[in-house]
Amino acid sequence: MVGFLSPSKEAARRHRDFRDDLQKLGWVEGKNLRIEFRFGGGSGERLIALAGELVKLNPDVIVGQSTPSVAALKNATREIPIVMGFAADPLGSGFVSNLARPGANITGGSMMLPELAGKRLELLRDWLPKLTRVAFLGYGPDPAHKQFAEQTQDAGKKLGMQVQVLIVQNAEALEGAFAEMAKEKAGGVVVQPLFANTLGLGPRIAELALKHKLPSISDGGEGPKRGHKDPRKTALMKSR
Repeated sequence: MVGFLSPSKEAARRHRDFRDDLQKLGWVEGKNLRIEFRFGGGSGERLIALAGELVKLNPDVIVGQSTPSVAALKNATREIPIVMGFAADPLGSGFVSNLARPGANITGGSMMLPELAGKRLELLRDWLPKLTRVAFLGYGPDPAHKQFAEQTQDAGKKLGMQVQVLIVQNAEALEGAFAEMAKEKAGGVVVQPLFANTLGLGPRIAELALKHKLPSISDGGEGPKRGHKDPRKTALMKSR
């Protein structure tokens, strides 16, 4: 039996790919494989509860999609093998002691996304040369948000810019966060990639950025899709 924990159902394609790849290896649901999927619905507290639920089922291995899932699983078990589904900065998040030899019960793939947070700010500055104040929007239940924020702040110092850090705990807090950016007269916003890629909140963030006329940058294509066709006028852009 394999457990699969994800913060959201939004990345459905990844779940299908997971099934398909296992089938290619000879593992077929209903024959020689059982997969227990659990989705947190964007709630950090629910994710923790679901991690405990999966551990009680005693699967052979659990896949944690994204950093918040791995963090919840790490606190839930020290015995069951955990496979990271592209966690951001597993070293900085305290999941492993060494990338070459992870140790303990956690292994898998990693994406050093926090290191790109500063580069995103540089790209935003290239697009808006007069930008002096910017906001960083992070997701609290993800332990990697600290590294994302630090990288953005460090880049801001080098560029002579003020960085306003706003960390939200759930989707309901997004509107208040954007209102705070507008209040503090932020000229743009760097968005933690997790919002769009895993939580499926890219469309909502794009709408709020457009509403407050805030140029923003992150991963994923929802921003440009919902912005103006002319990239010089769009309120959103993406970094790749």
